[in-house]
Amino acid sequence: MPNEEKYKIVMISDHPLSFSGVGLQSRYIMDHLVKTGKFKIISIAAAMKHQDYRPQKVDEWGDDAIIIPCDGYGNPSLLRQIMDAESPDAIWIMTDPRFYEWLFTIENEVHQQMPILWNTIWDNYPAPQYNKAFYESADFLGCINKLTYDICCELGFKNKARYIPHGVPEEEFKILHDKTPEKLKIQFFGEEHKDSFVLFYNSRNAMRKRTGNVIMAFKHFRENLPEEEKNKAILLMHTPPKDHEGQDLYMIIRDFGLQNFVRFSEKKIPTEVLTELYNMSNLTISLSSEEGFGLCVIESLMCGTPVIATKTGGMQDQLIDEGDKEYGICIPPDARSLIGSQQTPYIWSDHVDPETASRHIKTLYDSWKQDPVGYKEKWAGEKARASMLKRFNLDMVKKTWELEIVRIIEEFRAKNRKIKINTI
Repeated sequence: MPNEEKYKIVMISDHPLSFSGVGLQSRYIMDHLVKTGKFKIISIAAAMKHQDYRPQKVDEWGDDAIIIPCDGYGNPSLLRQIMDAESPDAIWIMTDPRFYEWLFTIENEVHQQMPILWNTIWDNYPAPQYNKAFYESADFLGCINKLTYDICCELGFKNKARYIPHGVPEEEFKILHDKTPEKLKIQFFGEEHKDSFVLFYNSRNAMRKRTGNVIMAFKHFRENLPEEEKNKAILLMHTPPKDHEGQDLYMIIRDFGLQNFVRFSEKKIPTEVLTELYNMSNLTISLSSEEGFGLCVIESLMCGTPVIATKTGGMQDQLIDEGDKEYGICIPPDARSLIGSQQTPYIWSDHVDPETASRHIKTLYDSWKQDPVGYKEKWAGEKARASMLKRFNLDMVKKTWELEIVRIIEEFRAKNRKIKINTI
């Protein structure tokens, strides 16, 4: 299709070549749209510091994708430049509304030229009345979790909301039948740990992730093991130990006497290595108090490894299937706090006590000890993977976005043509 006939889409999100959850999901959708041959993407690439702010191209996308580095999530001046130079057909944005207050402020100006599609997410109730103006400004709300969809419906936006969850590539996150957990434990930890129990944490070290609670839950879990089994339990944390938004994890494990039992994977790793870590681990854990989706849950279950997670936000969508089957344990919060800020006046924060989490870890540990071979298939395994492929299929997610973008653009064009005819 000639360039002048392609739909031009401005995408604003984390950098599509970054490894953040938002960046990865943006890349999957961007890649699909470009490869249909029907779209040209102008990506405002946010959420990271750049060494070079010149527009960039990627070989596999050619002229159909331009990446514009940006420190924040865009600004009016940059968008106006793009609107003047490219005459885009739509703008597609992803993640929290706080990043896009500038866009919603000029939405009347934007709507003179194009519609706004928003891949939106919210972590918890109460329904945020303070977001109504933002939802009103968008032409389409693609809701990443069921809670967000329900909130949009409750606030009166059912007619333009649709549940479109995340997905991950099935050819990348998979069960490695040729690499047993024992072989992988030898590969990563040495022969002495081939029969150790590995608890895996793969998320940011940030306050809402409750990373310290994960360490404390592991500490309680170890303390309740028989003496001869304590040295055979490892907490593997794929996270920065000294993230500026989180805690000093080095100091926590030092002061708790866990130096020999907590291992860190600090650097960015290829997806194939991450898949090996999921396959090696006996259990993945996330005790986030606010979590819109939680990619570690779907990634782990795609690899057949069960998960323990807080029953909050989007994690419960993944961990509990349509028949109420849990692929691990979804833990109801022990306490809730109504937290907030000047931008977000109120939202529930769901907290799991580390002691509670430790008991659930012990439940799965005991199951593993009783049947090391059949343990994963009992709790997750192929059944969990099949459930993920049915409910969070990445091909379905990409195709749904393609169709919705085209539909919204064509409806916007038809509406504008009608307005022009009526005003002649």
